[in-house]
Amino acid sequence: MASIKGLLAAAAFLVVLTPDIPLRAQGTHDHGSQGKTRAVPANAPAPSLTVTAEPKSADRSTWLLTLTPQNFRFIPMTKNIPSSVNEGHAHLYLNGKKLGRIHTTTYELKNVPPGTHRVRAVLSTNGHEEILSKGQPVAGTVTITRP
Repeated sequence: MASIKGLLAAAAFLVVLTPDIPLRAQGTHDHGSQGKTRAVPANAPAPSLTVTAEPKSADRSTWLLTLTPQNFRFIPMTKNIPSSVNEGHAHLYLNGKKLGRIHTTTYELKNVPPGTHRVRAVLSTNGHEEILSKGQPVAGTVTITRP
């Protein structure tokens, strides 16, 4: 019985926040590469990222985030392929706290508490290396406010 409860607890932890858009909870897929970076080579096209947000609910507790990359494509989580600075996923942060990973260009951010919040997405390789261009993370930031 205890092992069944443990399995159910583990399964509950792995639940994706929005069924149609994969954002994994932090800590569910760790390769031990936290803090690793990969610089864009001087001869390669540098990726960039723009993040926009639109309120989806009247009370502004839900927002639709749109990530628009240049020279980068989002790919599904894939094992055993070489990392590239031009494909991978984004790490999503709310006020500096990592929420998880996004593998698509849109995400519905739910349960936003009242106040002004900084939403930041940082591009990362398939190997979970933060992509750097000219020494800075390739990221997009937007500020949202819920009254």
